[in-house]
Amino acid sequence: MAFDREHSWVKPDLVDPKTPTLWQMSEQLLAHEQVHFLISCLVVRQANLSITPQDDLLEMLELTKLVAQRLNLQYDSATNHGLNLEVQNLWEAEVMRQFHELAVQSRSSTF
Repeated sequence: MAFDREHSWVKPDLVDPKTPTLWQMSEQLLAHEQVHFLISCLVVRQANLSITPQDDLLEMLELTKLVAQRLNLQYDSATNHGLNLEVQNLWEAEVMRQFHELAVQSRSSTF
């Protein structure tokens, strides 16, 4: 997965610390976007752990992209693009839980 800085943007007034309400919105937006990144990383880690020598890697890559895209769309829908803070916090906690759980599995499978 890759993120392209050229296609990422935010309104300049949202990143001005002189406007506290907008600054808080900017922080919330960043937190929301970071969970998108973690969702994609999580899907890639899961795929990496499940790959076998017999797998078609190109097919696995396409499947991984589709799964990440579907989960990110579900996340945006459930959180109303980060505006529903309660649901946003639930998603963030669950993604972090799964991310850490998978990190433990990754470490234990390498020894």
